[in-house]
Amino acid sequence: MQKLEKGQEQIDRFNQAYGSLMASHLDTYIQSQMKQLNSRYQVIQKLKTKLKNNSYLVLKLLMTMAKDVMKKVENNLDQHEQYEKNYSKATSWIEDAKQIIWDSSSGASTSSREVLLSRLNQVQDLMKQRETAQNLVHSTVSWGEKTLRNTRSDGRDAINNQLRELQADWDKLVKKLSTTKVNLETSMLQWADYNSSYTNLQQWISEREAKLQQVTEQRVC
Repeated sequence: MQKLEKGQEQIDRFNQAYGSLMASHLDTYIQSQMKQLNSRYQVIQKLKTKLKNNSYLVLKLLMTMAKDVMKKVENNLDQHEQYEKNYSKATSWIEDAKQIIWDSSSGASTSSREVLLSRLNQVQDLMKQRETAQNLVHSTVSWGEKTLRNTRSDGRDAINNQLRELQADWDKLVKKLSTTKVNLETSMLQWADYNSSYTNLQQWISEREAKLQQVTEQRVC
């Protein structure tokens, strides 16, 4: 297009020279050549206009395609971000829960009643949060499945591995959580039995001491 616009300058110079050349004996030949030259240039100008219009249509089409691609890429990015956000929250909750369960299970047989009660309360809190955590795991799996549709093969393998590990960790945690709760409750019942037995023993001793004191006083009298 730039070359065509520069060509207009050359055509204008030819037309300016046309006037002086017409005074020569070659005026008929020159006039014929100038008509032919201008005619060819007009054809080129029409082609230039058509090309310009076609270029505009092509550009418009490319811009539309670019917008569609950008929207798709933005949607893919949002899916990846949502997946990573949920995955991070789910794994963080599971790791925190694992630590609480490990702490609650260690040294349970030698722990005091107060320590056992504190641990049982923590485990019971986890049980209350289990439904929320399970929804978080399900949300992670859902976003992962959406992300897989628009991820290349090596990325799909990584996400599939993460989802399998997450589900396996969650299943193990649920079982361990229930077991730990039962163990702590059993330990608390043992403490209750011990306290009851200790109280009964103390009462029995007190009663025997009272009777012994009474017998001693009677003999002294």
